[in-house]
Amino acid sequence: GLAGHGRGHACLSWRKRNTDQVPVRFPVRVERFAVPGCRDTGVFLDDLGMLEAPGFVIGGPGGLVEVEALAADGSFCLLGEPGAGKTTALGAIVAQLPGSGDAGQGPVVFVPMAEVTDAGVFRERVIVPVTAGISAGGRVTLVLDGLEECPVPGAGKALAGLLRQLLQQADASALRLLVGCRSAEYPPGNHELLAAAFPGFGRY
Repeated sequence: GLAGHGRGHACLSWRKRNTDQVPVRFPVRVERFAVPGCRDTGVFLDDLGMLEAPGFVIGGPGGLVEVEALAADGSFCLLGEPGAGKTTALGAIVAQLPGSGDAGQGPVVFVPMAEVTDAGVFRERVIVPVTAGISAGGRVTLVLDGLEECPVPGAGKALAGLLRQLLQQADASALRLLVGCRSAEYPPGNHELLAAAFPGFGRY
């Protein structure tokens, strides 16, 4: 899941930075953290979703991880409530990656899953560019944003079928997969499928 910690006297609201519409009163640096899904201890948030006392839970095994630092990790799923900033966080992570063609880095394929209306669209938007990128060399990063918003009939089972098609046609060792999804709607079966295909597949 996602949590924020603001340094200053203003609090974070997950909004677009548009100074024409929202005046900026106080300069503030907001830090975003991801909570490993395997954590047994609680994370204390205030009413605005801010960490109340983050110092003792940041860093160390199983501790909170700065969102941007996840760029150094492998494939994973980022869970959170609606409006928590999953799309923004995934964008920040992708921005930390080397450019296409640098150090074996292939292209980034960013797909809003709300636009994947059927298997044909999944093939066009996901399978074709991913397999083409892998064939060209370098490691392709695939971002499936808003997994739960995919309108394909059949929900989790249909989505699992689409993911299997991808894994049958793409070399998983040359693919890095980042998934964003609402916490309550993350299909367990899909996680098991992805964890089997991507060793060390994380959940935050």
